[in-house]
Amino acid sequence: WLGYYSYREGTTHGIIMVKPMEGGPIERVNDDATPGIWPAWSADGTTLFWQCANSQISKVCGGAAKRDSAGHWHALNPAPAHPFQSLDGRWSTDRLNGGAVGRDTLAVYVAGSDQVKMRYVRRTPTDPQVQDVRWSPDSRSVYFNSHDADGRAMFWLLPLDGGAPRLVARLDDLSKPSYRDEFAVGGQRIFFAVNDRQSDISVVELIEK
Repeated sequence: WLGYYSYREGTTHGIIMVKPMEGGPIERVNDDATPGIWPAWSADGTTLFWQCANSQISKVCGGAAKRDSAGHWHALNPAPAHPFQSLDGRWSTDRLNGGAVGRDTLAVYVAGSDQVKMRYVRRTPTDPQVQDVRWSPDSRSVYFNSHDADGRAMFWLLPLDGGAPRLVARLDDLSKPSYRDEFAVGGQRIFFAVNDRQSDISVVELIEK
C-alpha cells in the first residue's frame, strides 16, 4: 500500500489516503475530525500515523488509525504520543516535519513508552535546527535536515548511541535550493525536492480620484 495525503477539500482538511499497489479501490483513512498530512507507517505496516493539517493549531499534534483484517480503518484514540517508529519497531519519535514547533530539540524514545534514549538540544545559534526527521534503514540512527543562514539545505546523521550530529550532505549551489522540510531516506540515498521559484511581475498604476 501507498499512504499519502490529499488537499481536495482545502488545506485545513487534509485527507489521509491508502492506495493498494496491486489494484483495488483507494481507501480513506481519517475522518473530518482528524485532518492530517505527512502520513507514516508503523513498523508492522498495519497502522498509519499523521500530523495535523489545520494551520489554526499552534502545537504539534496528530492522529493514527489501524487497519483490521477485513481492511477497515479504525482511529486510535488517543493517538500515540511518540508515533513515528523505526523500521525495527524498537524506537519512536514525535518529530516528523514539525514545522516551526520543537525545532531546537529531538528526542528518541523506547517504542510505546516515555523512556528517552537520546536527545539533541540546539544550544547555540550556529547549531542546526531540526526541520524534518527520518529513520535510517538500519534503525541505528536518525537523519534530520536544516538550513544555514544563507538558505543552504543540510542533512545530518545522529546516531542512537550518542554523539553530535554529523553533516552528511550540503547543497552549496544556491541556484538549485531545496526549501522544503520533507525528505526521504532509502538505501544509501537521500531524496529531496529542488525548488525552481519563478513568478510573473505586474505593474499596477494607482490613479487618485
